[in-house]
Amino acid sequence: MNRTLLLSLVSLLFATGCNAQLPKTGTARLRAANANAVTWGRYEDPTEKAFSIDAPQEWEVKGGSYRFGYFDVRWMMDARSPDGKIVVRINDANVPPYALPGPNAPPEGRPFNKPQQFQMVVSHYRTGQDFAESYGRKRFQSVCRNLQPRNAAWRPQLPAAFDDAAARQSSEGSSAYACESSAGPREARIYARTLSYDVAHGSGFWSLSPVVSILASPERLEEARLVAEHMITTWQKDPQWEAYQKQLAQMGLQQIQSQFSAVHGADAAIPSTAHISLEPAGCGI
Repeated sequence: MNRTLLLSLVSLLFATGCNAQLPKTGTARLRAANANAVTWGRYEDPTEKAFSIDAPQEWEVKGGSYRFGYFDVRWMMDARSPDGKIVVRINDANVPPYALPGPNAPPEGRPFNKPQQFQMVVSHYRTGQDFAESYGRKRFQSVCRNLQPRNAAWRPQLPAAFDDAAARQSSEGSSAYACESSAGPREARIYARTLSYDVAHGSGFWSLSPVVSILASPERLEEARLVAEHMITTWQKDPQWEAYQKQLAQMGLQQIQSQFSAVHGADAAIPSTAHISLEPAGCGI
């Protein structure tokens, strides 16, 4: 999601009431991990044409961008190998941005929604490690029996497109589990990075960028990790979509101004301290 825009927007509402190439070494590692080397194709977001990403051509691949408001657009990708022994998910549209608790926010755990603008949940900040552990248990509880924690760290290298200078705090972590599924033993790995942001008015917010999960048979675990890392590295936002999103953001700002004027008078203007930038930030949509 556009974090620079959302950061300023949340401030106002509280106050009022990169396409990189896979390194050759990575390609070699992937071929070594799987004798039947993955054939890559370019996948385009089918809903808004917001991004493109490399994906295994012969796998079941689905995903795209999911809009929850003018300023709240989330993307996710699922990829499943033909034999079902590898499942990769990059990001999760079911995971919202989180508003930090404060005097003008709903209670902890409650939704904080602004119609047509964004859908958040109130939550204290959680580290990447804490989120990775809880997300992993919830993500795989329906397909895995007897999740057993593993002592295995996973830190995929994020490209520069994921850098976010606006973030006040960043934390990353991972979790690992072994389990039994209906198709046999499986290994699960989760990586999560949480980012928190200050706002001029209010308590701020935090979000995930990214959260990545894989589920694989033990002998395919290394291949699953490399597929996920390659996909992350090749994600690219579409410039035409960025221009389109700026137009939608302007519509959202007009709606906010109209609501603000209805409460404070027709001649009232949004305070300058609540200035909203329309420039895209980081790798989130």
